[in-house]
Amino acid sequence: MDARDERILTGAVIGAGAGFITAKVFDADSDWIVLTALTGAAIGALVARNTRTNECAYNNGDGRYRVRRCG
Repeated sequence: MDARDERILTGAVIGAGAGFITAKVFDADSDWIVLTALTGAAIGALVARNTRTNECAYNNGDGRYRVRRCG
């Protein structure tokens, strides 16, 4: 596993943990706990990947996105 993969895996784990904790704080049922953990994992992986490339997706306002340097 290279550094890029480690960063994405770490982001996914942190995101899943944050989703799980958030659902537990709000006393969600088990379906919502799983859903928030999976959503958190996906978001965490994407944030980690985008941090490495310093690219962000910007909404054009018409349903399309453009990717360019963050800032």
